[in-house]
Amino acid sequence: MPASWAAASASSTSIAIDRSLGQGLTRQPLHDDERAAVVLADVEHADRVGVREPGRRPRFRLEAGAEVGPRREVGEQRLDRDRSTESAVDAVAHLSHATAAEQLPAFVPASDEVFSGLHGADGLPDREGRLPCPAMVDPAFADVVDAFETNFAELGDVGAAVAVSVEGRLVVDLWGGVADVATGRPWAEDTTALVYSTTKGLTAIVALLAWERGNLDVDAPVASVWPEFAVAGKEAITGRQLMSHQAGLAAFTDPVTVADLHPASAAAARLATQSPAWEPGSAHGYHAISYGWLVDELVFRATGRRVATTFADDVAGPLGLDAWIGLPPAQAHRVAALIEPRLSEPWVGGPPDHRVIALIEGLADPQSVTFRVFANPPMTTADFNSRETQAAGWPATGGIATARALAALYGELARNRVLSRETLDAASEPQVEGLDLTLRNRTSFGLGFALPSDVITYGPNGGFGHDGAGGSIAFADRSAQLGFAYIPNQMGNALGTDERARRLIDAVYKAL
Repeated sequence: MPASWAAASASSTSIAIDRSLGQGLTRQPLHDDERAAVVLADVEHADRVGVREPGRRPRFRLEAGAEVGPRREVGEQRLDRDRSTESAVDAVAHLSHATAAEQLPAFVPASDEVFSGLHGADGLPDREGRLPCPAMVDPAFADVVDAFETNFAELGDVGAAVAVSVEGRLVVDLWGGVADVATGRPWAEDTTALVYSTTKGLTAIVALLAWERGNLDVDAPVASVWPEFAVAGKEAITGRQLMSHQAGLAAFTDPVTVADLHPASAAAARLATQSPAWEPGSAHGYHAISYGWLVDELVFRATGRRVATTFADDVAGPLGLDAWIGLPPAQAHRVAALIEPRLSEPWVGGPPDHRVIALIEGLADPQSVTFRVFANPPMTTADFNSRETQAAGWPATGGIATARALAALYGELARNRVLSRETLDAASEPQVEGLDLTLRNRTSFGLGFALPSDVITYGPNGGFGHDGAGGSIAFADRSAQLGFAYIPNQMGNALGTDERARRLIDAVYKAL
């Protein structure tokens, strides 16, 4: 979902993949009126560097064997739902029906001939004699590689990663391009990216864990655990209404800055004093950033732990995931630099359509809910690139992860792990459907998860998950036991699922 519509900034650096040296990077000055661009090399001729000719596609050989991403079977166990709020939570006990970190599927390249043109030329060694990063793809999913390349060649991707887990097997794990245009740093295997509102799915998982464990009652008034909330007409608002964007607290009523919202408790305290913008439960409007602080404070009051802490200790840690809500300083060097969306052609991820136009009309009206949500506080991509904001870990928009980690997590959920089948059934049941007062489009939400709607698509089977501003998306499809994640650093122009993600999703389902 959109969080920034500021003008895209040009850069003075062009990145070229030097195929004659495998994966060397060269820097070339651009004229002031030129935009930074990723110059994709012609893979068929390793001695050439330049822009691929129109209509030409890179050459791939995919020969992964059965050992790529072996399936792991882990027995289901019942969670202990009777722990008291005061007692320490045993992460292992509560994740006993999830795959242990050491059992998570990992790719084993079947041969030196498994590769992607985004990572090097035809298996040539790099300057240090190492093979370039291979294309981590089960042969059945070769079309995903093709779609991934198309995103760079035709849809404006600069740096990105996509990953897919099916039945516990990581069948796709691709990354490529440039992580930081200013420095020329390439997108590497361990590159992470800030995923904006895709974070909301992670926060929802933590709240649902608290509910499943019996520490949080989503149907009780929020004020039962957060007494300060019981003012200004909010006495009857429930956790269920908070998690499904029905509370009427989508925007701050007083002007705020980004700095005013650190730490999380400060943002929550502001929201606790406000009156709802509409009668809670009578309508829904996307709580773009306030969702995180509201749910975080609810979880904290019910369990004694912040969402970021619970996610790290009880989800990401036990599963061995490179995913954080609140980035540790030691991980800062891995984060891709976000690039502002373009406000003119060539569009990224497709041109603005009627859905975007409806949103922009709201942004043009200072009295609208839309304007008040996205203009207060004023935010730019630079704010989300700042180490301070990344470390603060906004629980609605500040998550940082690899695509591999998100696909693995949603792949676990798709097999009724991490959360029980009953909890996931309830969480993926629509709580609201219809016109969204913030986004001015028809949306649907479950308990924290975004559901398929006019704005979001998860493929032909539906599913649950969340998308983020600029193009990131992660979801689970339980019918196919599939987890999918895509994360770019070049922000797109679409509202919801843009063409880059759609093409990747279509290619995945074509292979099933």
